[in-house]
Amino acid sequence: MQIYASRDDLRREQEAEWEALPLWYSDNFKQVLEASGIAPEVVIQHPGAKIITLKGGQFSNERTWGKFLESIKQTSAPRQLVGVAEQLAVQYKRWFLSSFTGRYRVIQAEADLSWLEQVTSRAVKRFILLNKYKAYLSQQSGAFANPLVAIGMLLLMKYHDLGEETPRLIHHIVRDPDLLRALLDAYFEEHQQALRQVWPLIDTLRASLPQGMIGPAVEEVGNQEQM
Repeated sequence: MQIYASRDDLRREQEAEWEALPLWYSDNFKQVLEASGIAPEVVIQHPGAKIITLKGGQFSNERTWGKFLESIKQTSAPRQLVGVAEQLAVQYKRWFLSSFTGRYRVIQAEADLSWLEQVTSRAVKRFILLNKYKAYLSQQSGAFANPLVAIGMLLLMKYHDLGEETPRLIHHIVRDPDLLRALLDAYFEEHQQALRQVWPLIDTLRASLPQGMIGPAVEEVGNQEQM
């Protein structure tokens, strides 16, 4: 269970969760970066050296993230954004520059380092939000500080699951290439349209709640303050 020292700490984590939620609007990290106005890849070339293309998707790879956590002796999945996410993003960036592979050690230009910082920051927040979601599914108390973010993540992840399963079924059933392409195009358009409809509903619900309505976690904080 996540414990917050004060109501202010709880509210900060709630806001951080809400701000991070759009990072799961797509399960494709390339699309997440593009939506944030960040290039999904950078090309690096030093005089006399081979051209190297670095792809942002590498930073959202769960196996890579797992290796990083092992390297810093992080035995439990991090589930806090405020304070923790910023610190982990700095360490994740440093790890890529010094310990992952030689491809990332060639990054020197300020623009490329800035790109790396932006990408690692978003990747870390996505991982932490995913950890909160997994804890929520396993019914761990206080997995999310913000109940609305829990609802939002549940809706988004279910849509992503459908986005994987339905095309798989279409591939299995339809043999005609032209029909297959048409059905997949229609499905993905419908899938994206559904996501566009869900998001404003969550935003409207959030805006309609009284400022003080921040869920059961407040009672936990209040009880601790009285102890």
